[in-house]
Amino acid sequence: MNKLFLGFLIFLFLAVSCHKKRVIKSMSEPEYKVEVKRKIRKLIKAKHADFNYLNCKSKIEFHDGVENFNANANIRVKKDSIIWISVTAALGIEAARCLLTKDSIYFINKLQKEYYSYSYQGLKRRFNLDVTYEMLQSILYGNIPYQVLECDSSYDCIDTSFTLTKQTREETIIENYIKNSTLELHRIELLQKETNDKLSIIYDNFQKLDSTTFFAYLNKISLSYQNRNGFQNFYIGLEHQKVETGNKELKFPFNVKQKFEKKE
Repeated sequence: MNKLFLGFLIFLFLAVSCHKKRVIKSMSEPEYKVEVKRKIRKLIKAKHADFNYLNCKSKIEFHDGVENFNANANIRVKKDSIIWISVTAALGIEAARCLLTKDSIYFINKLQKEYYSYSYQGLKRRFNLDVTYEMLQSILYGNIPYQVLECDSSYDCIDTSFTLTKQTREETIIENYIKNSTLELHRIELLQKETNDKLSIIYDNFQKLDSTTFFAYLNKISLSYQNRNGFQNFYIGLEHQKVETGNKELKFPFNVKQKFEKKE
């Protein structure tokens, strides 16, 4: 599997454990925990980004412990419909293009003249990635990617800089850190209990888009997961250079040339 598609799959790991939900009977809590939980819901509602269109010009940095690469990316989103990503390598040559719809994912490696096409169910069967379009869109928008349920725990952290919401979804523990000074989602930590796989997402360099909305211009993604060769570590840095939002329609060009080979 080529590095471009591997990097894209690592990005999809952001939402591996966010889709599954289970209902747990609520238990009584001390009043201070109830108040903190109310605070969390209020913060999430107040800071929930809701763009009809999102257009980002970004830089991508990828490390896997053996190889590194840097590229430019153009990321476009039509809310609840399409995510489109174009990756440009050295000398301004487009290396890859990706299209995510509500039901499928398409990826073209222009350098190798090959492409991939999966439904979300097919992706789950092939790579054990249980993702949805909604989860990926929430992460790109910088929103907390899954609903806070009554069974989830919320705390004021010891150093008072963050409020923590801790969640359990199947075998995954998720910790969401909201910075108290800015009310922004600052960090997400995921731990897969059975495999000890770990994922960390840090949102940083928040800049003002309009009178009420701030957007994280820097995303730092670290992943450690186990395969047949032991634990592998990956890092993806996504630094946005320019961000535009609004109602102006964007174009999402995507076609596969006949000479390109379909890969599984």
